[in-house]
Amino acid sequence: MKKFILFGFFLITLSLNATHNRAGEILYKRIAPFTNVAGSVTVQVYTYSITVVKYTDYGPGIADRCLDTVYFGDGAKGAALRSNGTSSCNCGTFGGTTIGCGSLIVNKPDYRVKYSVYTIIHTYPGPGIYLIISSDPNRNQGVHNIPNSVNQPFTLESLLIIGSLGTNSSPVLTNPPIDEATLGVCFTHNPGAVDSDGDSLSYQITNCLSPGYFDPETGVNGSFTINPVTGLLSWCSPQFIDEYNIAILVKEWRKNSLGVPQMIGSVLRDMQVLVKYGTVGINENKTFETISVYPNPFNEKLEIDLGSNKYKQVEALVYTNDGKLVFKNLVENAQEKLNLSLNSLPSGIYTLRLKTENKILYRKIVKD
Repeated sequence: MKKFILFGFFLITLSLNATHNRAGEILYKRIAPFTNVAGSVTVQVYTYSITVVKYTDYGPGIADRCLDTVYFGDGAKGAALRSNGTSSCNCGTFGGTTIGCGSLIVNKPDYRVKYSVYTIIHTYPGPGIYLIISSDPNRNQGVHNIPNSVNQPFTLESLLIIGSLGTNSSPVLTNPPIDEATLGVCFTHNPGAVDSDGDSLSYQITNCLSPGYFDPETGVNGSFTINPVTGLLSWCSPQFIDEYNIAILVKEWRKNSLGVPQMIGSVLRDMQVLVKYGTVGINENKTFETISVYPNPFNEKLEIDLGSNKYKQVEALVYTNDGKLVFKNLVENAQEKLNLSLNSLPSGIYTLRLKTENKILYRKIVKD
């Protein structure tokens, strides 16, 4: 009886509140038991743990899903329980399992993001091609490249292919699908896909699964591309201060008995990018508007053009994606240009922080 009441409450909540989904993806992993003995015959068992990862708005009047419906692609569906966070949000239990509350990972006055993980286990009837889907009625309001986004569905899907090429689990995307970009500056993002089976991965830009979606504007001679081998997405350059959604399709490949690569699955990442000015402090965006950082991507040296401005002191700091400081340089009476020698850094994505006596500038930089 408790099961029925909770699930009914979930459906009522779904109809009353917008979910305000920002980003997410669906992952899957094959789990034991892998075989079963029926009589004297050993047969394969195809049981998968399916994980739906979602990043949503947070605040009063915004729906907070305790459960998420997953369509397995074989005609069945199930209620995936939120598994992360504390249990203090009145989600209760479902089937004897306590439901988590998720985690608030960004808490700014005008930008709050909640991280929720939903998990469910499902056994497939046998080999086949299965499209796993999660769909919720509403995205967050104000997505620039999805007209009327708050009334558009937020749909995620991953393709599971069970065939003759052995056990397969989806890649795990280690970099979160919410990111920030700077107006007029090339933006880069890598999903950081890791495949536990050692399968080859390829990447392509695709459409978000919402009506009216269009690719972000790039300006004259700009570009919006992804490296199909490394997965590095480049958007040169954002033209408006706004929120954008971008979709990346990550495909898995494995060689068959003839040595020919064959696709064995895929994950669709629907990510959100917040485009904003890259400076904070006194007289924001006035003094720093003429500064340029190039080349980006770079190989060994990074040049900072200060324009006609003069500074008593400029401190340049470079951080890795996980916040580790890897470079520091302090220049007194700085003017015209600064040259940073970064040849000791490995290839990757970094954050450059320039600090003067009255303001701070951030730029995302990429080393080839």
